[in-house]
Amino acid sequence: GASLKLHEQLMLQLLQARACGALPLYRASLPESVNLLRDWDDEALTRLQCAELCSTISAQRENVISSCERVSAAVVAHGLSAPPHDVLAWAESMVRSRALSAADKDGRQLMLLVPLFDLVNHRGSGTYEGSGADTAPPVLLTADGMIVLCARHNMHAGEEVTIDYNSDGGNAHLLLNYGFAERVHDDRCRRPEPLVLRWAEAGSTGRPLELGSMQLDAHAVSAVRCSLGLSVTSDGTYTLDNERAVCAVIRAACMRTLQLKPTSAVEDEHELQNAQTEPNTQLASALKYRLGQKRQLLRVVHELDMLGRSGCPQGALDALRCARENSASVPYI
Repeated sequence: GASLKLHEQLMLQLLQARACGALPLYRASLPESVNLLRDWDDEALTRLQCAELCSTISAQRENVISSCERVSAAVVAHGLSAPPHDVLAWAESMVRSRALSAADKDGRQLMLLVPLFDLVNHRGSGTYEGSGADTAPPVLLTADGMIVLCARHNMHAGEEVTIDYNSDGGNAHLLLNYGFAERVHDDRCRRPEPLVLRWAEAGSTGRPLELGSMQLDAHAVSAVRCSLGLSVTSDGTYTLDNERAVCAVIRAACMRTLQLKPTSAVEDEHELQNAQTEPNTQLASALKYRLGQKRQLLRVVHELDMLGRSGCPQGALDALRCARENSASVPYI
C-alpha cells in the first residue's frame, strides 16, 4: 500500500476490515451508497445545465476507475480476494464523503475515518462565517492522536454540532463529493458559487472566464484587460473609464452565459418549489445547483451595473468582491 495515494490507502484499510469482519459497529453505521454526481445518468446530468461540470464528472469517473484498480491490486497483494467493482466503488465513495484530512505533529498529511465524527452534518450556507470569521482550524489532531472538534462559538445544550464541508467550491463541490446541494437563499447566503463565463471578445484566447474567488477574479480581470489592450497609468493604477470597460466585458459574458441556459432563474425557482415535495432528489439537487449559478451571475451583473453608474474610483475587482460578499437579494432579469 506504500505506493497508494492517501485516500487509496484508506480504501484499502476499509476493505480489509470488511473482508476480515473487523470494526463491525462502525461498518454498520456506514450507508450502503452515496448518490454522487458520478452516479447520475446522462439525462440527469443535462439538468445541471453546465458542460464544464459534466467534464469534471467524466474526469472524476476515470480517476475513480484508476483508484479502484490500484486498490484491488493491493487487496490481492495482501492475500485477499479481489473485491467486486461495486464494493470498490462503495469504499471509494465512503472515503470521499466521510474521510477527515489532518496533519500529525510532524506536519505529515493524514486521511482518517473517525467513528461518530463522520456523522457530523454540514453547516449550511445560511451560517457561512465568511472571511472575517475566526480562522482557527475547526478540527485538531493532538500529539497523542486524539481528534478534537473545536466550537467557534458558545454552544447551547441540545444544539446540533455541524462543520463546513470545505465547500468553497459551492454546490458543485458538495454534489461531487457528498451527494447533496444546498438551497441558495439570497437573503442569507454569503457563499459564492464559482462561475465559468462564456465570452467572445476580440483578441480573447477562447478560454472561459472563471469567477468566484480573489484569485479567479484577478485572473479574469487581467485576461479582459489584456484583450482590450488596457495599460496602467503612471501611478500603476487603471482609470475609471478603463475599469468600466472591463466591467462591460465581464457583464456581457455574464449575460451571454445566462442567455445560453435553456431555462431562466424564475423558471428554475418555480420548478424547485414543485420538486421539493417529490422523491426525485437528483432533480431537486440539479435545480439547486443551476439556480445558485444563475443567482450568482445576476449578483455579478448587479454589482457591475452599480460600478457603471458610480462616479467613485471603484475598480472591477472591487465590484467582483462585492458580488462575492454581498448577500442582498437582486432582481431577476
